Amino acid sequence: MGNNLVKGLGAIAVLVALGVAAAAAWNMGAFDALVGRNTPEAIEARIDEEMEDHPAFAASYTTLEEEFPEDHANLKARMMEAYLERGQPLDAIARGDRYFEIFMQRNGPIFAEAPDAKILEMRDAAIAVTEMLAAQDTRLCARFTMDGLGPTDLPTLEAQELIGAAARIKLQAMAAAIDMPTEREGPTRADIDAYADVMLNMGMSEAQVADFFNGAFGLRRESAQVQCDVGAIAHSALAALPDERAARLGAILLSGKR
Repeated sequence: MGNNLVKGLGAIAVLVALGVAAAAAWNMGAFDALVGRNTPEAIEARIDEEMEDHPAFAASYTTLEEEFPEDHANLKARMMEAYLERGQPLDAIARGDRYFEIFMQRNGPIFAEAPDAKILEMRDAAIAVTEMLAAQDTRLCARFTMDGLGPTDLPTLEAQELIGAAARIKLQAMAAAIDMPTEREGPTRADIDAYADVMLNMGMSEAQVADFFNGAFGLRRESAQVQCDVGAIAHSALAALPDERAARLGAILLSGKR
C-alpha cells in the first residue's frame, strides 16, 4: 500500500507519517472491535439472538430469571463461559440446557408440593406437547415420553413454543411450591386403579399398564411408535380423572418431566 501512495503523492516522508498514523488508527480500531465483540453486553446480545431460534429454551431462561434469580445468574455465567471457550452462541445454549437438566434433577421434587391448579395446568401443557409431537414426529414424541428432549432434539418451532410454555408453567409451579407448599397425600390405591382403568380404556394393554407402574423398563424395548402412543395415553388419561385425583397423581408423575 505504501508504494502506491508514494507514486500518487511523491512525498515519501509525508506518506510514511500518514501510513504510520493510518496503521495505528486501523490497529486501534481493530483492537476496539475485537474487544467490543467480547464484552458481556455483546456476548449476551449474541446469545439472545440465538435464543430466538430456540423458543423452548428461551422460555425457561426468562422464567428462571423471574422465579429463581440466583440460579439464573449462575446459568447466565455458565453460558457466557461456554461462549468464550468455543465462540459459538449455540454452545452457550447447549451449556445452558445442561444446567437446566441438573437444576431440574436437584429441584424437580419441589413440584410435588405445588398447588393443584398449577399441577393441572402442567398436565394440560404436557398433553398439548405430546399431542403435537405425536402428530409431527414419532421419534421425538417417544424421546419426550421416555427421557425428555435434549439440546440436539429439534422439534418444529410450533412444538418448541408449546414445550416452552410447559417449562414456564413447571418453573412457576416450583416457585409457588416454595412460597406456599401444598400438603397432600400421595396417590391412593383407588387413584392408581382409576388411572389404570382409564389407560386401559384408551388402548393400553394390561402388560403395558403394569410395566408403566413398574418403571416402564419394558417400554424401552418397544418401538418409537409404541413409546409415543403410551406416552400420549398416559398424559391424556390424567385429564379424564377428577381434578383432585389428577392432582395427586400428577404431582408425582409430572415432577420429573422437563
